Amino acid sequence: MAHTAIVLGAGTGGIAAANEIRRRCAKNDRVLLIDRSERFLFAPSLLWLAVGERRAKDIHRPVRELVRSGVEFLRGNIGSIDPASRTIALDGRGMMSADALVVALGAALAPESIPGLAQAGHNFYTLPGAESL
Repeated sequence: MAHTAIVLGAGTGGIAAANEIRRRCAKNDRVLLIDRSERFLFAPSLLWLAVGERRAKDIHRPVRELVRSGVEFLRGNIGSIDPASRTIALDGRGMMSADALVVALGAALAPESIPGLAQAGHNFYTLPGAESL
């Protein structure tokens, strides 16, 4: 019987997880990697971009170039996650379920949570932020 694994998030951890699951699974098992962006950004290099040691084109590339054969990549926004039933709602595709669910969504900046930070602060945690420094 075929199994399905869904990995949410195509950052370093999500891509590594999807590739390792694919390597360990049977050929007829399905491995899905889902992210809202088609491009992977190597975040540790944003610091080097900010100080002029890297170029933007050197630190990001299409997710599909980084996954093993047999890993299906879907671009979309995740509406909800139910860990108990291992189901997700994917915008435009409805509910999806899996035998295994990996949540590797990372963190999101929230500068608006500190008064004035969004207007006056700078960061190097995003490509536009690092380029502006």
